Amino acid sequence: MKENECKVLKTLGQILTDREYKKLQWVHPDCEEEANENMNTNMEEQKFPSHLFLVAVSSESKLAVFWCRNDEKLGVKQEREFWPWCHEENVTNVIVITKSITPSASKGIRESRLRTDIFRPNELYRNITLHEAFPAMRRLEPQEKLNLLSKILRTTIDRLPPLSITDASCKYYGWNPGDIIAIARNWGGKQHPSVYYRHIVPVEHLP
Repeated sequence: MKENECKVLKTLGQILTDREYKKLQWVHPDCEEEANENMNTNMEEQKFPSHLFLVAVSSESKLAVFWCRNDEKLGVKQEREFWPWCHEENVTNVIVITKSITPSASKGIRESRLRTDIFRPNELYRNITLHEAFPAMRRLEPQEKLNLLSKILRTTIDRLPPLSITDASCKYYGWNPGDIIAIARNWGGKQHPSVYYRHIVPVEHLP
């Protein structure tokens, strides 16, 4: 693999770990040895769509990663191959890594109704969450959301400041509309961080 492809693969592995995907199936044999040592790989011989890189499974979801390598763009031909396969295999989340994407393919992604995060390769050369300026962020559990809204803040979710689903942190962690995120930052050298909350919204719901 090329140097930059190795960088992409390293960050991709960190994304999958942080999203708590444990069982991985590497579709491309030449990439298996590049995998994170802590991940379990399981190669099976079967027919896959073009550009399918790997499939990952967690306790809550199944994710497919499509990577258009060698500077290929994602077009409608590939997109029409992806989504029927995803629905047949009960895939719930998708990551697409591509330098560019055609308008028709973008439309197909929206119509697929699958949670899809699109990354340009250079977005994955570094892990943004490891930057010193990146705040501590976590998604609240359902009971935590209920307590926050009803007992602590005494407000409704739509009154919380929004965070777009296309934000870099949302793409990294795979958060969904309706999730509430706790963000902790240290301001002005304070001993204890300040915590504030955002709720994830689709792009069309932004003011």
